[in-house]
Amino acid sequence: MNRYLRTGAALLLVLGAAALVSVYLAACSSGGSSHPEAEGSYGSVGVLLTDAPTDGFDHIYITITGVSLLPEGEESNPVVVFTSSDGYTVDLLDLRDEDFLLILNEEVPVGRYEKIRLAISGLHAVGGPCEGMDLFLPGGRIDINPQGAFTVDEGQVLYLRLDIDADRSIHLHEAGNSGKCVFRPVVFADVIARGSTSTPCSMLFRGAIDSLLDADLDASPDGFIMGREFEVLGDLRVHFADDMLTFSENNQYVTPDSLQEDQAVVVYGYLTMDGVLQARLVVIGDVLVVEGSVTALPAEGEFTLSPGAGEELSGDVDAVLLAQSLVMTPCGEDLLMSDIAVGSDAEIIGRYDTGDDQFTVLAVLLSPGGI
Repeated sequence: MNRYLRTGAALLLVLGAAALVSVYLAACSSGGSSHPEAEGSYGSVGVLLTDAPTDGFDHIYITITGVSLLPEGEESNPVVVFTSSDGYTVDLLDLRDEDFLLILNEEVPVGRYEKIRLAISGLHAVGGPCEGMDLFLPGGRIDINPQGAFTVDEGQVLYLRLDIDADRSIHLHEAGNSGKCVFRPVVFADVIARGSTSTPCSMLFRGAIDSLLDADLDASPDGFIMGREFEVLGDLRVHFADDMLTFSENNQYVTPDSLQEDQAVVVYGYLTMDGVLQARLVVIGDVLVVEGSVTALPAEGEFTLSPGAGEELSGDVDAVLLAQSLVMTPCGEDLLMSDIAVGSDAEIIGRYDTGDDQFTVLAVLLSPGGI
């Protein structure tokens, strides 16, 4: 289904009144975060979301209000990893073969767990046969069974990658003259622990610098604590890779000394098994991210991108690389500018100048099939 080696998983749909979901989560929040075998001992659990390629839809929005872990043999005592009354809404089509970190909870009781529970408050599709219709999820929640129980160890980080196959999950049911779209989830779970062959893929985060981290008070910062774009998603500890690039709001290459508290930043990097975001790219201000296909190479360091459906830009885009621009695979393997070829699938990160009708590329990610 995707490029990751999965451990395999089976999905169970739990039928019940959707109205009970919020009550159930509230109960979990007040008393479900303890574990009789691990009182006072905690590990960290990160929840990653991804989606296999999906055709026929422009957007598929899913609102997640909770993620819980069900202890082995104790399904009535779930441990809450993430909860939000308003929920967090994500477009599954933004996650095509990419990882998105929903939450990194550093206070999950140690112990053995056998199921992952998602509470869903809303589903909506744009484009395709379900255009303008809310999707119906029986029970309002999803229980996912990884292949075998998994262990949260004291002081260790565990990532749970949930691959939601939207293409196989959405079904249009015709009932008389009224159609109904039903979401019968097909979800696979990968458990990524220290020593696993699979690791979280590189990903992009938006937020603001809460505080700078200095190894030496007289030295340049070697990282920072970043508050994420949505407060409910929590903070991240960012460390600088040796080859990290920093760009200003004017697309100028600068040193990390230019970073200051309260600055809005965009960070591209990968999560380590220590629960740290190792940054390859830090951009002061915001960026635009556009996916599409390379259709021409008019000059060295330049290419033409044809954006895909639903992207913020349409029509051919003139993309210009800087001397320091990163060229990588989506999982962070370094490539050369010469690897950009006509027909390549590319995701460009940078800024679009409407006056020059030009996109300045700070990083370009080439899919493995496109190089």
